[in-house]
Amino acid sequence: MVCVVATAGAGKTTAVVRATGSLGLPVAWLGVDASETSAGRLLTYLEATLALRVPAADGVATRALRAGVQHQEAAGLLAEALGESPVLLVLDDLERLVDSGDAFGVIEGFVRYATPETRIVLISREEPPLDFGPTLLMGRVGALGESELAFTVDEAAKALELAGASGVDPGVAVAATGGWVAGVVFEAWRSAPDLPLINGEADPLHGYLSSGILARLDAADRDFLVETSVLDEVSAERASGLGHPDAAQRLASLRGRHLPLTWRHYPLAMRVHPRFREFLRERLERRGEDLVSATRAAYGRLLVSEERDEEAVEELLAGGADDAAVAAAEHAIIPVLDRLDLNVARRWLALLAHVRPLASPRLTTAELMLLIASEEYARAIEVSDRLHALGRRDEVARSSPRAAALMAWCAFHAGRLDDARGVLERAERTSETAAMWYCLSLADTEAEDAAALAAPITGGPLDALVMRVDYYHGFLDRLLVDAQKPWTRDVAAAWRVGALIALGRTEEAVELFESTRRARRSTWLSAVAAADLLYELGRKEEARRALDGAGDLVNATGSRLLQALSDAIEAKLQLRHRRDVPAGHAVLDRLDAQPWVADYAFLREQSAAWRGLALLMENRDDEALGVLRATVASMQAGHRLLYLPTAATYLAEAEWRAGDEEASDEAVEVALDASERMGSRHVLLQALRDFPTVAARRIDAEPSGASRWHRLGRALRAERVELSGVLPARILVREFGQLSVEVDDRPAPLRLTKSCLLLAYLATTADRADRRSRVLEALFDAGRDGSVAAYLRQAAHRARQVLPEGVLLELTADSVTLRPPLAVVSESVRFEALLEESLALQGRARFDVLVRALSAWDGGDYLPRVDLAWANDRRLGLQAARDDALVEAGILAFDAGMYSDAEELASRAIAHDPVREDAWQVRMQTMSALGDYPAVLRAYRECERELAAAGAKPTETTVVLLERLRR
Repeated sequence: MVCVVATAGAGKTTAVVRATGSLGLPVAWLGVDASETSAGRLLTYLEATLALRVPAADGVATRALRAGVQHQEAAGLLAEALGESPVLLVLDDLERLVDSGDAFGVIEGFVRYATPETRIVLISREEPPLDFGPTLLMGRVGALGESELAFTVDEAAKALELAGASGVDPGVAVAATGGWVAGVVFEAWRSAPDLPLINGEADPLHGYLSSGILARLDAADRDFLVETSVLDEVSAERASGLGHPDAAQRLASLRGRHLPLTWRHYPLAMRVHPRFREFLRERLERRGEDLVSATRAAYGRLLVSEERDEEAVEELLAGGADDAAVAAAEHAIIPVLDRLDLNVARRWLALLAHVRPLASPRLTTAELMLLIASEEYARAIEVSDRLHALGRRDEVARSSPRAAALMAWCAFHAGRLDDARGVLERAERTSETAAMWYCLSLADTEAEDAAALAAPITGGPLDALVMRVDYYHGFLDRLLVDAQKPWTRDVAAAWRVGALIALGRTEEAVELFESTRRARRSTWLSAVAAADLLYELGRKEEARRALDGAGDLVNATGSRLLQALSDAIEAKLQLRHRRDVPAGHAVLDRLDAQPWVADYAFLREQSAAWRGLALLMENRDDEALGVLRATVASMQAGHRLLYLPTAATYLAEAEWRAGDEEASDEAVEVALDASERMGSRHVLLQALRDFPTVAARRIDAEPSGASRWHRLGRALRAERVELSGVLPARILVREFGQLSVEVDDRPAPLRLTKSCLLLAYLATTADRADRRSRVLEALFDAGRDGSVAAYLRQAAHRARQVLPEGVLLELTADSVTLRPPLAVVSESVRFEALLEESLALQGRARFDVLVRALSAWDGGDYLPRVDLAWANDRRLGLQAARDDALVEAGILAFDAGMYSDAEELASRAIAHDPVREDAWQVRMQTMSALGDYPAVLRAYRECERELAAAGAKPTETTVVLLERLRR
């Protein structure tokens, strides 16, 4: 990328034109104007420009905008669509966009995702307000400014000679203007004694245009040029629309003059050079407010006749033609919203508030979309109520299904189910109203099969609603599949975070949570998902603070529903994580005291599940049994899976305490079946950790050690690793293959190995702290003499020099502590965290996480050149965990029919530990599945030899497997 930034008339465009001609690349050149300050419009023009050179770009961004993708991401998709096609993109006149952060966001998004084959030139009179981060374009950006573009004395002499001003001293001209190209050229005018200000103009270029061009025209032609300067192209027909009946005559007259115009024939039309048009527009502004307003209003009406409604709205508003602007806005505002130019639509509605009809279906739809996008549910319900008071709500609902769905959505948030159903009943059945009917299934105690009821994902704005409902029904796979579509990636990302949390895919949840939280505000993400995720990471106090801090945000939305969901999560925190039963009851009492909550089945069920837990914790078993039986039955009748494993597990405990073992077994099977239908055992494992005896009793009843319940038991017994290892940290210690430290994704210049080892050791400790004596022993395998203690102080000092701002390494007489704890993580801790995460998953999801964990070993062994007792012990433990993961991933690959993967994983495990019989079994099964029966026997013989060398022989399981596979 090259940025060419200099004042007007510095020769920027000329320099770039000459340079691009020598590169041999296809050139896509877009000169922007003031109408492209809206991000969606700029992106549309950018796509059209690039499509002229790279056809694959055609339609990519506009389709994404219609699907609700944010502007920056749509620009990224456009950049990716160029692929390996070489192209040089030039964006000229960017100073026109400096007040539009949204427009520059489009440029940032494009540059971030541009491939190396795409070259970019930015031309601007002002510094472009772009932020690509500290490393994205390091070494890949060039800049040209005033000094590079400025004339030398020799160049100035040639230019002045060509301009007919050879009498001006080029050295004086360069000294006076700093070599500014236009300044040098017009220095002759500035220095002339009879034209000191060049027709009264301070700008020499405007002075030249005024005295050298306009002054030489007759008054009619001069007025025609000024008053038609609002037009990008001036034809007789268009000029007549502005009130110039003699337009054909004026065009013919101007055609015979040497002017900065370009001409089109048949029919005759002219385009004014951008700099000349800029000057003419300024002259128009000087002719008085009445004339300017009348001209712009006439131009707006002309644009309406040409079906350019969006541009027409801006001109009509500027011309004071508010009624005409309303009509144009009714046509243009929904497409503007569909491409997510929310600020444009918001400004239109504000400017037209005093004149627009209150019951306009399209403007009402736009207003509701804006309010919902900014989560102002209370204000949105006021819009619906205002229409109802006027007797017009049903009319709007009948004429606009989208408006009906949006009004119903707001009523749903307000706790007014009857209103929601009433509005929908008036509307035509479309994909948008179907989405809202699907939402209402969350409130029904009994419903038809929710999977059959589920509304489709269409790529439209109501997809966010569908995804919310999918989440609470537990159809988590739908959320993740739809997330793969590039044009819906940004829709309802918060709910995909929730799905990943429920599935136990914590690392992915953290990554998406961080990117979503930065990109856009989501009250649900801040008030519900954030706290839930922090629980998962074991950061309970931070979860508490996240929930408290979200209170103001929830209240600002005016949504009763969000407040209720926030209360439900708070009850979960108090009971499951803080074990504070009175506090849990208090939150649930506050939730249940709201009469409307009883009408929302999915809220009632969440409250009842946590109430059941509280009652069991108090040994109020009879009350718990009644509450939990009712809520499990309600969840089953409504096909709501998300909390069913939790409630059914608690019910199993309550039934057991009541002495009904058969009912307890039935409940626990309901829990297991629901978790498998969701595609993860994670929610079930969480509930079983509350009452592990439920699993113990079920395991006891299983005749085989290979049952589903035995596998769950192993997951429960597994030592828990601190899940904060999956958080993106500011300090990353790399340990596999080599020891190094990265700070904020950049290598840190830590040359002292003990400093790196100190950070590596602290990353493995609880709360990133340990006793000083243990740190000395770990890092030095030595006592506490003065030299060792001094070496530790030196290592800590060197480490502090590279730590980022806000991260402290404290060394006291008793302890060594790094704060905050989440600031540092190591590759090995991430490896362990991913293994822990995999325990709650099943099938392909578990395989993917295991493979991601194993990739840590691609760089080599753990601290291979470090010979310390602590590091050696940890290396052995990690190697054992790696080999277990290899075998487990191999089994999963075999079960999924990925035989090549299964063989490769089993072979890696055997290479590390030749006596791993389970790895040999996977290899034998893979050979059999591929039909290579001789290879099965060879694998068995190799296994037999390796075991014999270790003084053992194959178990009966392996022998039986051989016989079965050979048949």
